[in-house]
Formats: sequence, structure tokens, C-alpha cells
Amino acid sequence: MSNKTTFYIVRHGESQANAGKYLGGKKDVKLTEEGEKQASKVAKFFEGKQPDIIFSSPMTRAKQTAKIITSHNKFSEAIVDSRIREKDFGDKLEGMSWSNFKKQYPKLAGSNHTNNFDFTPYGGDSATQMRNRLYEFFLEKYQQYPNKHVIVVTHGGVILMLAGDFQKLVLDFRCVETELMHGNCDVWAWKFDEEEANIIKFYESGDSD
Repeated sequence: MSNKTTFYIVRHGESQANAGKYLGGKKDVKLTEEGEKQASKVAKFFEGKQPDIIFSSPMTRAKQTAKIITSHNKFSEAIVDSRIREKDFGDKLEGMSWSNFKKQYPKLAGSNHTNNFDFTPYGGDSATQMRNRLYEFFLEKYQQYPNKHVIVVTHGGVILMLAGDFQKLVLDFRCVETELMHGNCDVWAWKFDEEEANIIKFYESGDSD
């Protein structure tokens, strides 16, 4: 039987940046009161489930979400891993409102941000850099936890990238009503097997799209 790791990928609850409608990125903002309520709601989703391990982005909004999930369910504390942090938008863009961003940088605001996967906006992460650290993390955890259940508390930009590359990433729990593909505290289930590992190896070989 081939190995298969089930990842439950959770976006953090509403943050100050989400509520203020500005680019958060590496900006270390906290959850709002509404975000804490959303985290409590997703914590209930995990009642009765027994994950083998939980990981969290180092960003405060993700760690707060993970803490609410683990405390409610008496799970082991989440392990922080910097590879699953949000995209760094660069010093010039961090904190900019989404409306101004779309007006001033329409090409960057497109669905793929840029066709140049090595472009680093104002010193931020390129798509290739972000993809490499994410895929290193998931391939490593697949190998370390075969046939296990793993919760990963992370960010919207991470989910967007994964959903664009992996068809097996499916929405498993919708926490809030939204037109966005990746709402706050939504849960995406990912049945990661050898096929997914081979896709990652394809990208790591140097093919950017």
C-alpha cells in the first residue's frame, strides 16, 4: 500500500489586516475579535478528530488560530515552521490598502501577480521562492508522517498557490460566507500521495509553470 498523508490546511481567522483591507504579508498583525470567533468555530470542526501533529506559521495571526484549535480540543501544541508563512510583499507594498494596490500596480494585482516567477517585488518573495519553501515543507512532512493526519495553520496566499498547482486540494469546511476561494478559517483537505510528491519534484527540477 502506498503512503498517503492527509493534510488539513487551515487559513487563520480574520486579522487586523483583513479587517482593514490592506496587504498584511509578513506584517505581524493579530486576530480581530471576529477572527477569534472564527477560530473557535473551526476548532469545533476538529472535535472528535485526532491529528497526529499540528504545524503553524510563525505569524501571530496563525499562531493565535492554532492555539484556539489546540486548546479547545486538548491537542498537542502546534509546532511553528517558518516555511509556511505568508508571502512577503516587499517593504514598499506591505501595509498598502488593497484598493490602492490594485490601482497603482494592476499587473501585480492580477491572479498570477506576474508572469515572471523569479520577480521579487520590492525585495519581497518571488513566486519561485515561495513555492520552493512550501513544497519543501509538504514533501518533508509527507515523508515523515506517512498515513497520518496533519493540521497546517497558514495563510490565504499559501492556499492560493497550492490550489493552483494541486487538484487534490479540496475545500472541506467553509467557515464564513465569502466570494473568496479562501475564506478566513476555511479548511482544505489534501490527500497527499506519491502523485503529489512527483508534482513537487517536477517543480523542484526547475520548471516554474
